[in-house]
Amino acid sequence: MLVRRTPRPAQFAVAALLALAAAGCCSGKGKSSGSGCTTDTDCKGDRICVDGTCQHSGGGPVQAAQQPRSNPVRPQAAPLPQAAPNPYAIAGDGLPVVIPSPSSPPPTMAEWNAVPREVTVSGSSALGCETKMLREWLRVSCRRHGSDYPLDVRTERTSGQQAYVFHTTGSVASTVVQVVRGKDYSADFTWDTGGRHWVATLHVSWPVQSARPTLYFRR
Repeated sequence: MLVRRTPRPAQFAVAALLALAAAGCCSGKGKSSGSGCTTDTDCKGDRICVDGTCQHSGGGPVQAAQQPRSNPVRPQAAPLPQAAPNPYAIAGDGLPVVIPSPSSPPPTMAEWNAVPREVTVSGSSALGCETKMLREWLRVSCRRHGSDYPLDVRTERTSGQQAYVFHTTGSVASTVVQVVRGKDYSADFTWDTGGRHWVATLHVSWPVQSARPTLYFRR
């Protein structure tokens, strides 16, 4: 004689869970285990399913975050301004360190007086002449010394550079001339010594091939 046993409620619950699990494994609409997604509909937003993983389709936030950052361009510091050359600086040859191209007007008397040192003009000391240069300008002023005094000064030769002469008989004779590369200049200073007249010629020579000019007196 068979005895039919009535299933208990707990057995019904276990059986239901097993049935649902079996249905999920066999249904084509469920997600495969461990894959994350099987179709694009399993992904949220504009993401798509690629190899079982939801990914952005391109141009989204993830892709932008992966782009390397470019190094910012730092502005270069402005070069420091260079100090202007000292117009009174004297080189080892006794002439100004810088003799610029002719471009400035003749110095004023105040500018000449501000020049602190004389330049080297060979033979000028024996004649009692003051020699100064400012920019490209040379001034030679000869005055009475002892029994010798200047009578006159005249330009003897010029290559077209600016030049000026001035004299007061028995007191001073001066010339102001531009010192220019490739141009020569000379001026005759006439002197009196006890009634005897004689000439000392100032030469300003700067050949094109020479780095520095030559300034000298010749009697």
